[in-house]
Amino acid sequence: MSTSLRNLNSADLDQVCRIEASATSTPWSRESFEDELTQTEAFCKGLFDESGRLLGFYFARFLYDELHLLDIAVAVQDLRKGFGSTMLLDLLEVAKTRKAISLILEVRASNRPAQALYTKYGFRSVQRRRSYYPDGEDAIVMLRFLAMDLVETTFS
Repeated sequence: MSTSLRNLNSADLDQVCRIEASATSTPWSRESFEDELTQTEAFCKGLFDESGRLLGFYFARFLYDELHLLDIAVAVQDLRKGFGSTMLLDLLEVAKTRKAISLILEVRASNRPAQALYTKYGFRSVQRRRSYYPDGEDAIVMLRFLAMDLVETTFS
């Protein structure tokens, strides 16, 4: 299957909201996605198949020298096909290009598959946020320090 990543726009939000609603028990509102699309330091990308169907998306934002992954999801029927990895690798490239020192995210304590994916790409658990999600579930804060990646790129 041929896929491509591109910046999301408001025309994509119906598909984004459908994926979000099936991916989490506490989905973002359409208004939250719309607001994120207008932020100057935001990166909102979707992974599409050749027919234009959205397979997954991510929303991230720069805060000073840190890139914060706010939301990432893959369509339920497309899980376990490597699309999460594709988007995460793209996000890491964005972080390196922008010379971010770190990439940070929160993940549900119960979401072991996502935690395993993040660990595979060098993220480490650094904190537990009690009752972080609206339904009361804890979040695990995961961090990937990129400073050494920058040093290697700068001096190689």
